Amino acid sequence: MANDFRYNLDDDQLRERDHPLVASCRLPGIAEAIGLRSAPSAAHELVRDTYLTNVCMAGEADRALSYSRHRARYRMSRYRRSDFTYGNVTRVAADIVGTELVTEDRTEPGVRGRQSTLKATPELMALWSNIGRDPIYDGSAETIILKSRDEDRRLLEYVDTPAVRAMRDDLRPINEMFASMDVEVPGGKEIANGLLLFERHGKDKDGRPVIKRHHVRLSQKTGRRIFAEQFNRNLHGRLYVAFQNIPSAARKTMRINGEACIELDFEAMHPTLAYNEAGVRMDDQPYALGRGITRNEAKLGLLIGFNADDRLSAARALVRDDDELQIPYHQAVKIIDAVFERHDPIRRMLCTDTGIKFMNIDSRITVGAMKALVARGIPVIGVHDSLIVPLVLRARPARK
Repeated sequence: MANDFRYNLDDDQLRERDHPLVASCRLPGIAEAIGLRSAPSAAHELVRDTYLTNVCMAGEADRALSYSRHRARYRMSRYRRSDFTYGNVTRVAADIVGTELVTEDRTEPGVRGRQSTLKATPELMALWSNIGRDPIYDGSAETIILKSRDEDRRLLEYVDTPAVRAMRDDLRPINEMFASMDVEVPGGKEIANGLLLFERHGKDKDGRPVIKRHHVRLSQKTGRRIFAEQFNRNLHGRLYVAFQNIPSAARKTMRINGEACIELDFEAMHPTLAYNEAGVRMDDQPYALGRGITRNEAKLGLLIGFNADDRLSAARALVRDDDELQIPYHQAVKIIDAVFERHDPIRRMLCTDTGIKFMNIDSRITVGAMKALVARGIPVIGVHDSLIVPLVLRARPARK
């Protein structure tokens, strides 16, 4: 069932909620640097350094680190090292909470909807800031991710195939380019080394004005392709990297390796894909719906229309999907009706959950374009259906 109408399957960093564990990130020796005793084993040391690092990184954004105490979550997995067993994780949690540098909010067994959390104290954050070394990321971490489509967005195990290995190989030169890339964003506020804060005015669920905040960590440079449910169904597959979480307005201020940037996008990609599949020529104004509907409302309505299961869920999603537009329900119904009327040639693709398949197509196009640019020595950041490149391109001959 389609229950996330943008299918942003890697949006944990965008939500102002508990920080997810990045199992591939740690600062080796952090435990001893803050005065903890030697670990009883190499596995305990690795897990402890990883959790302490993640607790401190979460603390930089004034967030808690989310972790599971459910034994089944610690089965063998391609997404983390074998040291992350239920026993090691729970012992490490007890170890670091016992220092009184970390506080714990433990969820009772059987409670659904949230996990236990660990939060750094001001004393730990002071020690962290004095260490003066940056965490490292494991370059061998999995880059081809398979997730469920339910509310939990669970990581799914899979068996490697030649096609999966080829996709992983495709990402290697792109991630090598990301690793060497120096990105500056004057439009963001740096609140810690490599951690940017972005704020905008918005409204809460009751319509009251609030300040919306989210953080982007520029040091997290590894790109990952995230698929939904099964590889052979060609669902999703978009490439995610932290850079693309920079808000669109701030992206205009970006500099890559000291160069000003420009963002080039494929105009109306999903409507174009839909009309191509239908064998009908699309005019150049797919978001012109009339009836007093703005272009932004029309664009959001059409994209939601591709992803929703039916008209009712599409209208409801349109109401809740963008607090900037503040679309009331009667207007949302009007927009969805207008989308169906305006795009009758592709009616069979509306409200039938086709958007996630179009995302797979746009992901292949974008990754292909990025590979071609990287082969010519041109740094590039892909943002789903757009490419951010230096304003002045200095290409070299493509590598054979």
